[in-house]
Amino acid sequence: PPHQGPPLETRFMDRLFAVLHSLVREWSPEGAEERRACFLPLLDELSSRLPPSPPYGRRVLVPGCGLGRLVAEAAGRGYAAQGN
Repeated sequence: PPHQGPPLETRFMDRLFAVLHSLVREWSPEGAEERRACFLPLLDELSSRLPPSPPYGRRVLVPGCGLGRLVAEAAGRGYAAQGN
């Protein structure tokens, strides 16, 4: 059924748009090019300065990690990554 409550405030719609944009950027095929441009330089620099060390990997904190894609990419490279 159509929305029955009070009108949605613009700030809520802005936040919804921001979350959906982040979701597309971080997890969809459509965001792959933007991820390559933003994440690869960071991950490459991390690897050159602090190579992962098996078996548990070096611990890396990713502040402001959004929806967690950069954390997942770092973990995929062998780091014990955590986002906040």
